[in-house]
Amino acid sequence: MVKGKVVLGDESGQGEGHLVCKEGELLDSRQTRLLKLFSVCLSEFRVKVLAHWSAASGEVTEVKQPTMEGVMEGVEAS
Repeated sequence: MVKGKVVLGDESGQGEGHLVCKEGELLDSRQTRLLKLFSVCLSEFRVKVLAHWSAASGEVTEVKQPTMEGVMEGVEAS
């Protein structure tokens, strides 16, 4: 990136391909901006709910965890 613009190769558009990042390496701000620009998602965010709180009753209720039969790659089958 040069002055906030994506530049790959020389000004005429000719040149070698550009590797943005490799698996396992720490990304800098330039790399993250390029990945965002090209809509590349490299991470996945998951939350496992263990319990929930009710403001009305003030009680905490533990959530029953699904068995492996109802789960496919971390997502419950419908």
